[in-house]
Amino acid sequence: MLVLKGDAWYLRKQISGVRKDHPLKVYGGETNRKQATKAAKALERALLNAAAGAAVLVKLGLQPTTPKIDDGLTLADWWKRYQEVYSPRKAKRTQTSDVQRMAHWLPLLGDKPIAEIKQIDCLRALNQRRQAKRANPGHKDPTVITESTVQRERRLVQAVFGRALENEIIQKNPWAGIEKTPDKPRSDRILTEADEIKLFDALRSPAGNDGNVSRAKPERYVRFVTLMVETGLRIDELLNDDFADRQTHVHVRGKFGKERDVPLTKRARKALDEQIREDGKLWDQDPSRLREVLRVVCQRAGVPHISPHDLRHSFGHRFILRGGDIYVLSKLLGHASVAVTEKHYAYLRREDITPRMLAVMDRAR
Repeated sequence: MLVLKGDAWYLRKQISGVRKDHPLKVYGGETNRKQATKAAKALERALLNAAAGAAVLVKLGLQPTTPKIDDGLTLADWWKRYQEVYSPRKAKRTQTSDVQRMAHWLPLLGDKPIAEIKQIDCLRALNQRRQAKRANPGHKDPTVITESTVQRERRLVQAVFGRALENEIIQKNPWAGIEKTPDKPRSDRILTEADEIKLFDALRSPAGNDGNVSRAKPERYVRFVTLMVETGLRIDELLNDDFADRQTHVHVRGKFGKERDVPLTKRARKALDEQIREDGKLWDQDPSRLREVLRVVCQRAGVPHISPHDLRHSFGHRFILRGGDIYVLSKLLGHASVAVTEKHYAYLRREDITPRMLAVMDRAR
């Protein structure tokens, strides 16, 4: 069975009761499915031959029935190895987020030998995280733990176990079979065009007792919000790239090192040009500063709280509602597959399914 993770292809095969995802060293997502299929057939033949050979050795008593594992290797130990090998492929801010997320799980599972961690241990840790009262308790405004936060952490932990399985550190991923809670579309965290006007007015107004936003060049943040809602960039992509060609598009490096070109609207190009002219550089503020500015200004403007990532969702929301194609949106946002895009935006198209269907079908009569 072919499995796509990010832009990399794997062969999912069960041998001797053990299921494992074998890397095919084929990248590029759906565009390289044919190449991945060919590689999978070759690898499957090799695995079957190896399994048959191993069975003979076991029968002759020349090989133990179970492979020797690294006894005593704890989850904390494996996490250190994981960071050394797999984290460098990620953006620096993603690496920081991973460290912060894993810090909540190491006290729960970190001192256990990873090969001895069972499904029940994972479920217990998952419930303990759900019962935690606050995220980042040392923060000035700690937030209540939400299910989406727990699931984001769980995806990282499960990926860490998945890599351990690929490297034969464990024989089975204990997270397999634990039901995932699907993410709900964040339709209540969208910056509408009306709220965008209020937000800009609040940025440009004198600051009260809610922060020093106006003294820190408010137009800089107006330009930041404008570019985000006009392009749908991730904040890591905005802060890490130099945007060599700013006339028609920006070239960015997204998740898993995937590169893509994002076209610039007139508003986006104007915001970029003004940013370079006024500050002499792109935005280099820490993401926490950008989030704090948005939090303060949303309160001042009387609009729902918006984060930088919500600005990305706002772009997708506007694109679909204005008649944009969801497959095109998937490419613009740099999603691994259109299924990811549909999860967040397909609900916006349900209301126009009936008139579109009737327009097509009745036209032939």
